[in-house]
Amino acid sequence: MGIYLLGGQVNKFEYNRSVWLITSDSKSFNKSAQPSKGQVEYLVNVEKLKIEGPEPTPRALQTAVFYKIYIIVFGGRNASIEGYCLNDLVVLNLNILTWQPVIVYGFIPSKRWGHVMTIEKDSIFIFGGISEGQFASTTVYCAELNKKLVKEHIEECKNMKNKLESETNQLKNFL
Repeated sequence: MGIYLLGGQVNKFEYNRSVWLITSDSKSFNKSAQPSKGQVEYLVNVEKLKIEGPEPTPRALQTAVFYKIYIIVFGGRNASIEGYCLNDLVVLNLNILTWQPVIVYGFIPSKRWGHVMTIEKDSIFIFGGISEGQFASTTVYCAELNKKLVKEHIEECKNMKNKLESETNQLKNFL
């Protein structure tokens, strides 16, 4: 475990999709150094990870959350693409170091960067940011990650759709 760095801006029009891992071991500190009283000098390891799978668009100013064995990334900015903003959801499986495709059901938030994303239990919440030169909507978006709940919700939506179609047909017949 450590700190993961994903992507970033290299210069005005160059972005990357690299993934770096920073780790530290408090047991292996530099014994030859003479740190100030009360300080410990740690050795830090920085390593560029080799990630498999379909690479996401290079980006900066995206958000990411840790969920079980995954890092989930949303949105970001890339000045070399039309509109600058992204609204894709990409998932990095840390067990096998592979980008994995994501199927999103329902409404996808507008393109944005500099937004906030947090996770609570099995739900991701996205809010704010900048969207193509203006502040993004103040709507709070929620993405459910629990497969069972997602399947139940899809079934509920299908039932609602069928009910609405039936009622629409009844109304057409009445008119």
